[in-house]
Amino acid sequence: MSPRTILAVAGLAFGWTLRLAPAAAFLSLLFVLDGALRWLGLLGIVPLFLALRADTLRCGPRGCRIGEGRAPGHWPAP
Repeated sequence: MSPRTILAVAGLAFGWTLRLAPAAAFLSLLFVLDGALRWLGLLGIVPLFLALRADTLRCGPRGCRIGEGRAPGHWPAP
């Protein structure tokens, strides 16, 4: 494997970890907490869903990539 490929795989794994860790933490509250507070764990479903979808909003230094490479300020007219 070339270093660029290894770096790409490491970056992908790091990105998945950053997206899935908060989702797992919130979802685990459903099983850890008692009483009415346990239902806060259902909030973990939303970040888990967004982490597993490949076409969700991703913003970075070059703007937000939604579909056709549109950036903020260049949205199509309604």
